[in-house]
Amino acid sequence: TGADVFTSLVYATGRTLLTGVASAALALALGVLAGLAAGYGGVVGSVANAVIDIFAMIPKLPATIVVAAFAGGGIAQTVTVIAVFGWVTTARAVRAKVAHLNGRPFVDALTAAGYPKAGIAFKHILPNTLEVILTRFVTTVAGCIMTEATLSFLGLGDISSPTWGTMINLAYRRGGFAMDAYGWLLAPGAAIMLLALAFWCVWYFAEHRSRDVSGRSYAD
Repeated sequence: TGADVFTSLVYATGRTLLTGVASAALALALGVLAGLAAGYGGVVGSVANAVIDIFAMIPKLPATIVVAAFAGGGIAQTVTVIAVFGWVTTARAVRAKVAHLNGRPFVDALTAAGYPKAGIAFKHILPNTLEVILTRFVTTVAGCIMTEATLSFLGLGDISSPTWGTMINLAYRRGGFAMDAYGWLLAPGAAIMLLALAFWCVWYFAEHRSRDVSGRSYAD
């Protein structure tokens, strides 16, 4: 078609990163709030636990594809749909961390001193979950980018705005395989793979560094 594959790849990078980071940020916010409420107990915690368990049973990718097909292909709709089905793993990780911290003496001391539950949760427990939150954000970005690429390849993303998934979709629909235009297909595919791998490498080294470096936690 006379299109410059490299130029398309460069322009698509910004939209791909924007969609992945925005989806991960929204999913992170939903997951942290749900996990914090679920781990702290009470009526709100019971409701949050029920919501987490319900969403955990929903198959993520098929549900995302079905909802995206009805939501439309705008970037706002794509970000929202990806985030709605991408927050559960963060919520479960935060919930486990909060449940562990609830048994620490500093929580009992603050409760005995008359501090409100919301204040303890946001001012004292939440800072202790930052390591879990940051780790989940890095891995969630990689997952959101892969999900966006899948939706765009299926034609459910924002076709008017270039992303790496859209490039693969156009290459497939316009006969990239038939014309042996493998560069058209492999360039965005390799970019998606390398970017997701880069985020997973960041998580891997951060995880091992946190295990090797000793220090007192906020709670201690």
